[in-house]
Amino acid sequence: MKKLLFPLLVVLIFGGASILLLPPSQAQSGPAVCDVASGAVCIDPATIEMEDPNDPDTCGTPELPCPLGLSVGTNALVNDPNDSGKPQNEPYISMNPGDPNHLVAGANDFFQGIGGDPTCGHYRSPDGGLTWPVSESGALPLPGGFPRASDPGLAFSPDPVIGGERRVYYSCVAFNLIDVSPTNGTVFMVWSDDGGITFPVANLRIIAQGGSSTFNDKPFIAADQSNSAHRGNVYVSWTRIVLGGAAIQVKRSTDNGDTWSAPITLSTDAYNQGSVPFVGQDGTVYVAWARLRSTEPFKTNRILISRSTDGGQTWSPQPVIVADNIFGLPNNPRGQTQLVNTKFRVNSFPTAAVDPTRSLPSGELHLAWGAYRSATNTNADIFVTRSTNQGGTWTTPVRLSAQYDQFFPWLSVSPSGSLDLVYYSRTNTTKARFNLMWRRSTDGGQTFSAETQVNDGGKIKAAQFNGEFIGDYIGSVSGPVTIHPVWMDTRRLKPGTQKFQQDIWSTQVTP
Repeated sequence: MKKLLFPLLVVLIFGGASILLLPPSQAQSGPAVCDVASGAVCIDPATIEMEDPNDPDTCGTPELPCPLGLSVGTNALVNDPNDSGKPQNEPYISMNPGDPNHLVAGANDFFQGIGGDPTCGHYRSPDGGLTWPVSESGALPLPGGFPRASDPGLAFSPDPVIGGERRVYYSCVAFNLIDVSPTNGTVFMVWSDDGGITFPVANLRIIAQGGSSTFNDKPFIAADQSNSAHRGNVYVSWTRIVLGGAAIQVKRSTDNGDTWSAPITLSTDAYNQGSVPFVGQDGTVYVAWARLRSTEPFKTNRILISRSTDGGQTWSPQPVIVADNIFGLPNNPRGQTQLVNTKFRVNSFPTAAVDPTRSLPSGELHLAWGAYRSATNTNADIFVTRSTNQGGTWTTPVRLSAQYDQFFPWLSVSPSGSLDLVYYSRTNTTKARFNLMWRRSTDGGQTFSAETQVNDGGKIKAAQFNGEFIGDYIGSVSGPVTIHPVWMDTRRLKPGTQKFQQDIWSTQVTP
């Protein structure tokens, strides 16, 4: 496997940026992009981990299917089945607010990229995730001069914009490579006016321009679905990585994504990552993120949140601490300790959702993340907390204990207020295998149902990228009746081999 040879090093002065590129021979400190858990792939995708013949699945074959809960439907392949064994990972999914059967998903897609490079693939289901027609999938256009992209995020506009269709917004980060080190990370977004079937290059907008010494990373996007004066606003938050710092920034659009405001910096800590924007019932917009400790190789130790009550024009003078002294999961596999008996990186970035039925008019806010139980770095669990006062204060996090490691949670809320949580859960601590699990809360996140397995194809393996990269997140969305998770799965074999490949799968969960 190729090694990371070219760290991205710059200097940041918060409030205004002063940047300086240092060649590797002169570098003394500061993070490489991959060291702060960039979604840009820093590992050679051609390197495949062989299946261990001494560790067979006990289920997942046609003769012995894996037992599932009665509420879980048949799994569906999202990406092109004829993808030549190329990987897909980091899925995201969004639901049309006017039609719960209309779903649009995105993922890092190495098959649809040019020459095997990663790009942001898009996929559409007209029937609630039962099928994902290849004819309605494709790759986003990229900003000029960029061959690669990653980190998909999606959102629907609340109202029709063009020709009776609600607009589909898709955010990503474009980048170049030097060896396998990502450089010049540039956040962009593209919209679709035909329900997510096409994303024309004319609809592409640059959100944050990168450079030789600046990498803008991990963008997520949200659209205001409230009935407030800010209904229809679109927000993108991301991490601006430079030497000695990684700041959270946010922009807004008030004209359906056509033009964007100047960026606003929300953080003042040295290293931050994994921001997620979301909007309350009253139009208050929030951004939550993780603060990282550079001394513990960039593990999360605090979850923070900032809010805007004027449609993204101004933000909290100081972010609110949601949770402190977190024992973050390790996110750097190169020479660092991972979950025991694994090589793939994980993280403790937050996921967020708003309950539209509680704590009105703002709605009840929920955050979740994965973390160790203690400083001994044993047994990772999912932690959930909630706020009933627009994020001003937060409850003591509830730990959802299970037998082995849990990570990569994703939250969504149904229109009736049920809180749905999906996440990966390891099958044991002796092998690098895991399943996708679902839990539901009907009491505002105070208690959750028992785990229900969602994937029906056998235990998921860290198959490609030398077993070191499975993506940095998964996705899910809750409708009036069903929940629609999307995740990375490795049940299929690369054509002509006995090596497993990464794909995106989905299903319908009906409680």
